[in-house]
Amino acid sequence: MVGAVAFGGGFDRGNSAVARPDGAAAKPSPVSGIRTYHDIGLDAGDGLVLATDPPQSMPGVENGTFGYTADGGAFVSDVTRGALVLLSPETPGTRDSCRGESDLVVSVPRAQLTTGSRLCVVDVDGTTTLVTFRQLSDPGGPVAHATLDLIVWPARQL
Repeated sequence: MVGAVAFGGGFDRGNSAVARPDGAAAKPSPVSGIRTYHDIGLDAGDGLVLATDPPQSMPGVENGTFGYTADGGAFVSDVTRGALVLLSPETPGTRDSCRGESDLVVSVPRAQLTTGSRLCVVDVDGTTTLVTFRQLSDPGGPVAHATLDLIVWPARQL
């Protein structure tokens, strides 16, 4: 009989995701400060604060770095907080691609987004986030909801 006993939560924990009570997982990179999150939920009418670790959903689109309008019609950012850029499928999902885009807007209609669409959120402080839409509820459904993957690049990287 062959067996193994593991103490302290497992065998190799070097690059494993950090468990969060809300189910979000972060893979912080201590050298670069880049944070990665998977399966972040955002309901219509809520804003997502990207400066927190992990990002927090707050009631009211105006209370986040960006948000999902109450009617589920668009993803928005307040011009005093930042701007949005919808990436084309052929554009690389990198920090430089997000920061180099000139088509900054404060609203992206839900109708322009599908599963796999990518949106950049460029905060006024220089923090840049790549949002990948993993799941979007059907337009006109009872509750508008989005499931997102995020890569957050800090304002300054040394």
